[in-house]
Amino acid sequence: MAEVYGLPNRVIAEIGAKILESPELLNYIYYTGKEYENTDLFTLEPPSANDLVDKYIFIGRRIPNIMKQVGAFLDIRVNRYQPRLSQKSARTIKYVEVDIDILCHVDCQRTLRGTRDITIVTLLQEILENADLTGIATNAEITTVTEILGLDSNYCGYQLKVSIDGYNQGTYKK
Repeated sequence: MAEVYGLPNRVIAEIGAKILESPELLNYIYYTGKEYENTDLFTLEPPSANDLVDKYIFIGRRIPNIMKQVGAFLDIRVNRYQPRLSQKSARTIKYVEVDIDILCHVDCQRTLRGTRDITIVTLLQEILENADLTGIATNAEITTVTEILGLDSNYCGYQLKVSIDGYNQGTYKK
């Protein structure tokens, strides 16, 4: 398989990979039925990525219209991409801002560890604060966490804005 091209694609791919490596986060997105309301989701067997990607986790695109479905959903997409001139180097630093949206239906909000949406936000923060983005950047900085307004009353949601500074050089082979 060909390598992803360009810093924004690399950032999205790496953040998506870090999310898919977290069994606790995967469980909070996957196990949303009423039968799991009084279960410690951290102790369950995590689902495979195939059970989540493009069904509950959307990488590089928005969450499709799900406003009638009970569940938890997450998307990761580039919001902004721009060059920054470095004062210390002749190389151009690229700045990428990524939005991660979390949407949860009210019927699956209650969990043993608190509300599902806040638990997912907290797990994401822990993942990103400790993420080594494989040669892209040492970490991803969460700049804001805000509530998503204007949702159907059956949904709650938050958006994390994440910023990454990195270099585009050497990210692809010819």
